[in-house]
Amino acid sequence: WRTPNARYQAHGLYLPSLRENTLGRIAILCDTSGSMDETSLGFARGIVESVIEECKPASVDLYYVDAAVCGHDHFEQGEPLDWRPSAGGGTDFTTFFAEIEKSDEQPICIIGISDLQATFPASEPEVPVLWLVTPNPYAWAPSNVQAPWGETVNLEV
Repeated sequence: WRTPNARYQAHGLYLPSLRENTLGRIAILCDTSGSMDETSLGFARGIVESVIEECKPASVDLYYVDAAVCGHDHFEQGEPLDWRPSAGGGTDFTTFFAEIEKSDEQPICIIGISDLQATFPASEPEVPVLWLVTPNPYAWAPSNVQAPWGETVNLEV
């Protein structure tokens, strides 16, 4: 039961309003570099599925990124996730953010799923960015890392 439609309340009817409870278009960056192992990529897939299921965005642009954008999939609301990560090299997010910047339709937000072992653009984009940091299985990798900009959430298994 959404917000009631005030037009019908005077008649004693409780009917939902016609407001849409969905997000607009979102972009999801999935780090597919060599430092993201199979467990981390499986964790990333679960995050993407949860975002699609719980937030119900109008559409999702899913980007697979290592040193460049290695893949891009577009999903409209209700379409199943087609998970096809590729790459495995180093990590540089500058090409991803350049591609987002030159896009005709800007997303309402960007969700980055990564271990943050990456090169970032010097300037922060105008679109809000949420970094979801996967647990890193390597002993040499620092824990509780922070992105240079945007909101950072370090996830635990």
